[in-house]
Amino acid sequence: MSIKKLSMSQHQQLIKTALGMEPPDICFHQVNLLNVYNGKIEKKNIWIKGDRIAYTGDNILSDYSSSEVVTLKDNQLVVPGYIEPHAHPNQMYNPLTLGEFLSEKGTAVSINDNLSLFMNMETEQALNLINELDQTGTHLWLWWAYFDAEEQQISDQETRFSLGDIREWSQSPLVVQGGEFTAWPKLTAGNEDLTNMILFLKQESNKRMEAHLPGASIKTLNALAAAGMTADHESMTAKEVIDRLSLGYYTAIRYSSIRPDLPLIFRELSQNPDLDLSRLMMTNDGASVNFLERATHSEMIKLAIKENIKPVDAYRFATLYPAVYYRIDDLLGGIAPGRIAHLNIIDDLYEPAPSSVLFAGKWTYKNGIKMERHSDLSFIKRYFPKIHQRKMNVDLSQKSENTGIKLLNDVITKSYTVDSASPLDEDECHLIYIDKTGNQQLKTRIKGFSKSLYGLASTYSASQDTILIGKDIDYMQRALQQIERLGGGIIAFTADGKKTEIPLPMSGIMSDLPISKLKGLASDFTKALKKSGFPFDDPAYSLLFLTATHLPSVRLTSKGLYTVKNKKILGETTKL
Repeated sequence: MSIKKLSMSQHQQLIKTALGMEPPDICFHQVNLLNVYNGKIEKKNIWIKGDRIAYTGDNILSDYSSSEVVTLKDNQLVVPGYIEPHAHPNQMYNPLTLGEFLSEKGTAVSINDNLSLFMNMETEQALNLINELDQTGTHLWLWWAYFDAEEQQISDQETRFSLGDIREWSQSPLVVQGGEFTAWPKLTAGNEDLTNMILFLKQESNKRMEAHLPGASIKTLNALAAAGMTADHESMTAKEVIDRLSLGYYTAIRYSSIRPDLPLIFRELSQNPDLDLSRLMMTNDGASVNFLERATHSEMIKLAIKENIKPVDAYRFATLYPAVYYRIDDLLGGIAPGRIAHLNIIDDLYEPAPSSVLFAGKWTYKNGIKMERHSDLSFIKRYFPKIHQRKMNVDLSQKSENTGIKLLNDVITKSYTVDSASPLDEDECHLIYIDKTGNQQLKTRIKGFSKSLYGLASTYSASQDTILIGKDIDYMQRALQQIERLGGGIIAFTADGKKTEIPLPMSGIMSDLPISKLKGLASDFTKALKKSGFPFDDPAYSLLFLTATHLPSVRLTSKGLYTVKNKKILGETTKL
């Protein structure tokens, strides 16, 4: 169900239903609803026609014989379907399985990262995919369009973005934003390609533009706001939130496994009773599959209320405010005539997890029972086939670089000097990088990842290159060979002799399993890695971001070890 225009007949039926001239398909009779527009709980009738709300008010029809009539208990109420304003739909799960999971949890709409689409298919094919997803009727996937400029082929993350791509993407009604914009240093240095894309998005397409600004100074925030950025999701403290609000940014507060900032930020914001919160949203920012159930919008609303945020504001962060930000509040974000009928029935204002979910006028979840509306995965698997079934070569005799990577936390790194002639330190492992063409390799060491891991191979990385880590080179090669059998994924051999694996056959980064099953595999992997000495929260995030060149300070690329700040190659890859 998209945000496409109504046909003439649908439009006329909606008006006739609102006037009581046609019966509604569904009538919520004298139910409590949360009115996010005036902040009140009201007892009203809600009439649904097709996928839209036709009427809310006190009128009663004389004949409901052709309508489904819904009555609720006195403590129950109807709230708008939730909106995820910043989704990364490729964190082992895929867009379809993530969307259907979110819908069942009451989050009917997500605004999604399209980078994995850019990296795996041409623009026409990617647009076909988002249209096919839209036809499933199980979730509303909206999208943003990446527009970071090329980094001179340092990283595949930052290639193939052009004004032509942006023009094509912006024509789709499913694309509502440009971003997530990470290349702001190039913009402030005067990059003309970026400037042209931003001016097009801002002045010709009238799109919102979200920036990725971790730790940005007030000076930088000013410059990016002047350039046209309208939102940021990287605040780590209440002060950073207030700084962004003061400059006109919309701000999404995060709750994910590596950035669970939301409770503390809301606790501090609640101590500023005069602060206008109408430009705040909540996001799980691509939560790992292990953390996903803890970071649904119902859980985030509950956490906000617990930290003394007024309940109606907590719900607005997940409904009205993101709809206003994306300029789609005439269709989404509230319970009012003309809006798409995304409704959640909850048992109590302080228990936001829905017992029933209405998606676009049809039940997804009813009285605690899941309705069978799942889609066939075969169509999306065509767009993300298994990684090329080739034998991935590795040169085990290659000399190690004298610069290694040290993990400071799950995702932040720094370089350190490697003595390749010395034995591995207790917290040190071999690290081999193989680019996704299979032609380039780099061998070095990594500190802070494990103390006893025999061998690991992973195609799960931001660049979709392959990473090998371990104490034992032979086990690393063994893991690599078994990755070929899976067609992509993660395999780890730990010191207790056990093997854990996460098959990711969709382009080597996504699973075709339901999230409930995938969660079990990811949990087993995390437990195994922590038992082997991984000191942080989520080893999958570490694997993902080792090749992410928008994060400090040293990353793996097809050119070699790349220092993000000064844009230098410390050690070059060699051709296999």
